[in-house]
Amino acid sequence: MNRESLNGISPAEVEAFQKDGAVHLSGMLDEEWIERLRAGVARTVDHPTPLHTIQTTEGENGFFLSAICMAQQY
Repeated sequence: MNRESLNGISPAEVEAFQKDGAVHLSGMLDEEWIERLRAGVARTVDHPTPLHTIQTTEGENGFFLSAICMAQQY
């Protein structure tokens, strides 16, 4: 797993973040990190914390689960 980002963050990306509050940073993590994150998300969806809520309402497209205190559970 990479300890340093694979790509640097440009001044334009910093500026976009400061302006918009979010920025898409492509290529920052290697495949091992991506797989680890996928596994963590799948585990949380399959076994949510007691403090989770499902934000999606019936009939709505997609799925949004909000879970807090995950580090305490795992």
